[in-house]
Amino acid sequence: MKKKIVSVLVAAALASFTALGVSACGGSSGGSGSSSGGSLKYGSTGSDVLYVQTALKSLKYYTAEITGHFGSKTEDAVKRF
Repeated sequence: MKKKIVSVLVAAALASFTALGVSACGGSSGGSGSSSGGSLKYGSTGSDVLYVQTALKSLKYYTAEITGHFGSKTEDAVKRF
């Protein structure tokens, strides 16, 4: 049950990011690279990235260290999700 709840939360978060212009390929409709604007992309940093990394790690999509930096390992995990 916990895994299902986390899956739903991650899906909702990723859907929200997509609606805001985030792409798993690192593209974006705008933003400075900081997650504080509500948009995540390759190079973003901050608590939103930490949240996504943590959720993806709990689902076994992300196996790297949780850093709060949206790099290639986070991008790969998002694509696999």
